Parts: sequence; structure tokens; C-alpha cells
Amino acid sequence: MMEQQSFHPLDYLSAANRRKWWFVIPLLTCIAIGAAVVAVWPKKFVSQAAIGMQSPTLSADLLRGVSSMDAAERQRAIQQLLLSPTVLERVIREEQINPAKPAAEVALWLRDNLAKNIEVPAPIGLNGRPDPTRGIDLFYIGYTDTDPVRAQRITNRVA
Repeated sequence: MMEQQSFHPLDYLSAANRRKWWFVIPLLTCIAIGAAVVAVWPKKFVSQAAIGMQSPTLSADLLRGVSSMDAAERQRAIQQLLLSPTVLERVIREEQINPAKPAAEVALWLRDNLAKNIEVPAPIGLNGRPDPTRGIDLFYIGYTDTDPVRAQRITNRVA
């Protein structure tokens, strides 16, 4: 019969020491590739503005003739207002965004950029249900650019 060889914990340590380059070389390679990607990859900055909508505080009896809007409809109406061509063309004119191109073409580009960065946070309340006493609903509109100052300026101007 063959006798089983017993291993001491230091045997495992010596095996890891012999094979240390199997761990070190891939680690250093990954760090070098990551540093190269960070240096070469284009930087993009997103600036966001929070838009708050307050629920009407009048009673339902006074608002009978007026069609009342729920939070989603109010949010949709404000988004349509902010992304309307008149608002976007005013922002383009005031910020002088790409003056060589026609304003309508730049307005479409700006609308796409803003529409990609619209976020609606989950409603706050018990068990994931909206709290009717909260009164204010939020959504975020943002703009992405390579210059952080310009991104913040354009977002503030739109909001």
C-alpha cells in the first residue's frame, strides 16, 4: 500500500510563491489596459436639473369645469414644453450651439440629447405606492457634453 503524503500549510504557500507570476502578470496587464482606455476614451459629462411639479391644492368641487391632470399627464405636458422647438431654438440662439448649421437641425440634435437623459425617479411612499399627501412629483432632465461647464449651462437654460 501507498502511504498518503501529508501537506503542511506552508506547502501551499510555497506553491503560490512559485506561481506568483501567474497572478502578477495578468493583474499588471489589466491595470495597463485600463489606464490606456481611461487616457484614450472620450470624456462625457452629464448635467441634470430636477423639475418639480406640485399637485393642485384646490378642491375637486372648484375644478369641475377644468380637466384635472394626474401626475403623469402633468409631467408629460412639462416635458413637451421643455422639448418644444421654440424653447430649444431659444437655447440654441442664446448659447450659440453650432451656429454654422440650421437651427432646426441643431434643435433636433439637442432634443435627442435631452430626451436620452430624462429620468423619472420611483415614487416615494409606503410599499412602493405613491403617497397622495406628498404633493410634489419630480423628474430629471439632463444634457450630455464633453465640456462640463457648457453641459451645466445648457441644462440650466433649458430648465
